[in-house]
Parts: sequence; structure tokens; C-alpha cells
Amino acid sequence: LKLQFLYFIEMTERPLKKWLVLLAFSYNTACNSFMFMNFASTSDVSKEEFDIGDNSLNWLYSASLLSVLPIAFPVSFYLNKYNMFTTGYGVIMNVIGAWLRYFAAYRSDYFLAVLSSVAIGQSAGVIITSVAHVPQNWFPKQTRMLATSIGVQSNYAGWCLATVLLPYTVNTTADLEKLLLCQACLVSVSLLLYLSFHRSPPGIREQGTSQSLSRQETQPGASEVQQSFVAEFKRVMGELAYNKRFLVELLAFSILGGVSFTIPAVQGEVFDNFSTKGTAWTNFAFVFTGVVGGLIFGSLKAEYVDTVIMTCFVLCSISLALLVVLSYIPKDDISFNLQYILSVVLMAVSGCTSLGFIGPALSKACKHAHPISHSWSGGAIEWWIQLWGAGLTQMSVVVDFTGCAVAAILGTILLLLEDYICGGGQVPQEREQLAVEKKDTDDEAVN
Repeated sequence: LKLQFLYFIEMTERPLKKWLVLLAFSYNTACNSFMFMNFASTSDVSKEEFDIGDNSLNWLYSASLLSVLPIAFPVSFYLNKYNMFTTGYGVIMNVIGAWLRYFAAYRSDYFLAVLSSVAIGQSAGVIITSVAHVPQNWFPKQTRMLATSIGVQSNYAGWCLATVLLPYTVNTTADLEKLLLCQACLVSVSLLLYLSFHRSPPGIREQGTSQSLSRQETQPGASEVQQSFVAEFKRVMGELAYNKRFLVELLAFSILGGVSFTIPAVQGEVFDNFSTKGTAWTNFAFVFTGVVGGLIFGSLKAEYVDTVIMTCFVLCSISLALLVVLSYIPKDDISFNLQYILSVVLMAVSGCTSLGFIGPALSKACKHAHPISHSWSGGAIEWWIQLWGAGLTQMSVVVDFTGCAVAAILGTILLLLEDYICGGGQVPQEREQLAVEKKDTDDEAVN
């Protein structure tokens, strides 16, 4: 009777457990994205605080994006080996980054601010890989795309909150210090959520924990684990390198994803004739519509995914091109109010499309990369998104939105030519069958 009772409790907890894991992850990623915007959304105050110019200010954003690159692929490997430790590392770096942010402002220390951006980037490296890993290992295929979209849009929700809250609450350097102190306390809550709710996914045994003590003598040492990572990295990259469809989608999706990362960081400098509070609402329109669009797109049936993604690319290219045209119209030839309204509308369209498409796009690309783990294939796309985002952010200091518009158009052309580039080929039938069988097995294990 006791065994039956314990089994009943375990089976009752499982449906809730996956959502608690997603909750802990979503809170952490929302905090991370909020911190990304600390200085970009308070540009004038931040430049006064650290006595820096526009280029140095952009590096406080780009440093986070670039810090993702060294750890993204190792994280893809270690999430499956040491899930608790790897996820915990990301949470701890987020907390460290938050407190470094506060001390940097308190001491007006630009070096500490850059260091905090590096720590936040390290946390983001774990987050972007987990975006596909958590749904793959915890959720059945019926809710997997929705769970992916929730994870992605939680990131953008933090971003969205920052775009409005920061400009309206930070007017002086003292305001910035107070906000960063409150932020550090709230980000520290993510550590409590991690300890309370996060668990290793079903089927993944933590090496070195009590679950595997009976096999302690057979576990690999540190050098063997490192060698196995190198071997796994070569194998995965070798397989992906011959997957034309995945490569085309990786390049196209990462370009538009990079655009979506760039615009909120630089739009305050591009709309230089708007006030700080005015650009707060253009930024809010961009991110908020992206969050809403992402949740809607993520709940659609699989047969609509291709149409939604292509529509997003086309509409984003058009809206960004119109924003570039609008920026070149002499101010005397258009009223300020009309220019502002058009800017908000076009930012809303470009945000809904460039941010909203990512959840469905990750699911689509990871499916084409099967049987490669989603943490590898999804992590590869996110890796390139960070690279494109960092490059376009620095480029926008010189060319404003023009670089983003050109990049979006190139990504659209690439996606339109996908079937031609891939020879009209589809994923081999054997692979599709294997994917279906594996997903069914995974669903049964989770359920």
C-alpha cells in the first residue's frame, strides 16, 4: 500500500513538475533579458554615470552577446551530462551579474559594468541552449512548441518591461543605483526558484549524484568528459554541416533573430528627435507585439508554421525598409506627430514578426536536424543570433536601421530560395520515421 501511495504521488506530481521547471526557467530568463536593457534604455543617465560615449555604451550590450559564444556549445553537451550543475551555473552567473551591475553604478566603474555584462552573457549562454532543451525533455510533442514559445517570450517579456519601466523610473544617477539594487534583490529570487523547482529531466541521470553512486566506478573522469565533449562536438557539427536544409534555416533564422536583438538596443540613438520617454513607447511597441505574436504563433497547428515564418520575414523586411525611408525624410516635410505614429506602428510590425517567429522557427529547424539533440541544433541557431546581434549593434552606430533592413531582406531572400538551394529535397523518410518513433517514446516516458 505504501509503494502504491508513493507511485500515485509521483504520477500526480509529474504534470505539475514540468510546469514548475518551466516557471523557474522563465523567471530566470526574464531577469536576464531585463538586465540586458539596463543601460541601453537609460542611455543618457548611463553615459553620465560612467562618463562614456555612444560606442562605449553599446559595448555594455554587445559584451553580453559576445560572452555567450564561448560557452554555448559546451553547455549543449553538459546539459545532458550534468543538468543540475549546468543550469545552476547559469542562474548563479545571473545573480552575480545583477550585483556587479549595482556595484558598478555605485562606484561609477565602467570596468565593473563591462564585467557584469560578461556575467550576464554567461548566464544567457545557458538560457539560449535551454530554450529548446527544456521543452524537448519535459513536454510531450502536443505542447512542445507552446512550451518553447513560453520560454522564448518570457525572455522578451523581461525585455518588454525594461523598455518602459527603466526610462520612466531612472532620471538621475541616484535613480539608476536604487533600481539596480532592487533588481539585484529580485534576480536573487531566481536562485531560490532554481533550488525549489528545477530537476534533471526524465531519463537524464546526474553523474556524481546519489542517483548514480552504484555506478561510481564506471563514471568518466574530467579529462574523459572533455574528450567526449570534443568527440560529440565534432560528430554533431559534422552531421549538421551536411544538412543543407538546416544550414539554410540556421542562417536565415539567425539573421532575423540578430535583427530583433539589435533594434531595442539602438533605437534610442536612431530616433534622436524623440524624447527618452517617447522612445520608450516605440521600444515597448516593438517588444510587446513580439511577445504577443510569439505566444499566438506558438499555439498554432504545425501545418501553419511555414506560412507564419515566411509571412514574418516578408512583413519585417517591409516594415524595416519603411523605417529607413522614414528616417531620411526631412523633418520639415512631415509633422512630428505623424512621424511618431508611423514609427510606433512600424516598430510594432517589425517587433511582432522578428521576435514572434523565433519559437516556431526553432521547433522547425530542430525537427529538420533530428536526430541531433535540440540543445545542439537550437543552441547553434541561438549562437549565431548572438553573433549577428553583436555585429549589427555595433554597425548601427554608423548606419542606423539600414543594416538591419538589409539583413532582414537578405534573410527573406535566403528563405524564399530554401527549396531551390536544397534541391527541393525533404528530410529523408527514414529520419522522419525515426523522429516520430523517438517522440512517441519520449512522450510515453514523460506522461
